[in-house]
Amino acid sequence: MAGAQGPAALFLNTAPLQLATAVEAEYGRAKFVSSADLEMLGVSVVWKGFRAGFSRQQLLMDPQLVRTAFEPDGTGETFESTAGISVAGISYDLGPLIDPAGHWSWTVGAAKRWYWGSVATSEMSEGTYDLGTSLGWRTDFGRGAFVLKGGASWMNTSGQGYLFVERDTPIALPQSRRAGITAETIFNADGTGKEALRLVVAYAKTTHKDSYLADQDHFGVEIVALGVVAVRGGRNSRFDNSHSWGLGAILHRPFMGPVRVKLDYGKYDNGWEKQEMWSAGGEFPF
Repeated sequence: MAGAQGPAALFLNTAPLQLATAVEAEYGRAKFVSSADLEMLGVSVVWKGFRAGFSRQQLLMDPQLVRTAFEPDGTGETFESTAGISVAGISYDLGPLIDPAGHWSWTVGAAKRWYWGSVATSEMSEGTYDLGTSLGWRTDFGRGAFVLKGGASWMNTSGQGYLFVERDTPIALPQSRRAGITAETIFNADGTGKEALRLVVAYAKTTHKDSYLADQDHFGVEIVALGVVAVRGGRNSRFDNSHSWGLGAILHRPFMGPVRVKLDYGKYDNGWEKQEMWSAGGEFPF
C-alpha cells in the first residue's frame, strides 16, 4: 500500500512513497479466466518531489457467441466485448519538510480513475476520483536498517455510478477503502555497505461500501537476496483464502548503464484453478 512498486501502484494507492528521481515503465499480463487475459501497462515520473503516473488495466476476452432461446448453442455469429480501468495521478513528497534528516517520509496524492468497456455495440465510460497517502519511517543499525511503511487510499470518493446498456438505474462503481502496513529489515554485506538480504512482511485490509463486494484481508512476505533475486508469497481472504507465490529478478549491471530492469513471474490459486502472472519493467534514473 505504501511502497513504490512501479506504475501499477496507482491502482492501490495514489501516493506511494517515492524512490530516486527516475522514469519507470511496466507491462504485465495475467490469466483472468480461461477465456480472458488481464493486460496492464503503466509509466511514472518522479522529479523534485512530484510523482506523476498513468496506468491502465484491460480485460482481453475471446469473441462471444450470439445465443438465442431458439439457438442456445449459438447462431454462428459472434460479438466482442472488453472492459478496463485507467488511472492518472499525481502525488507530492512532504518528507523533507517534516524531517530534513530523512528518517521520515510522507506523500499525499490524488488521481482520476476511468471505467470503460463495451459489449457488442453498447459502450460505457465513467470517471471517478481517488485520494491516497503514505507514511514511512527508517532507522539504521550496525549493518542494516529497519523500515516501517503505512498507506491508505479512498477509491471513488464521489460515489459515482454509471448507466450501461440503456438501464434506467445507475450501476454503482466500487467504493473501496484500503489500508496497509509493511515492515522491512535490511542486512548489508560486511564491509561493502551493499544490501545482502531484505526481509519484508506486509498486511493490508480492503473494505467496500457496497454490499455485493466482500471485505478482504491480504498478507504477504518477500525475501530479496543481494538486491537481485526475490521470492514472494501471499494470501488473500477472498475465494476461500486464495494464495499466490512469485519470483522476481532485478538486473542492474555496469554494461547496462543507469537502466534497471525488473522481471517478475507468479501463480495465483483462486480455489478452482491456478493462474499465471508475469511482468517486465524498467527504471531509468536521471
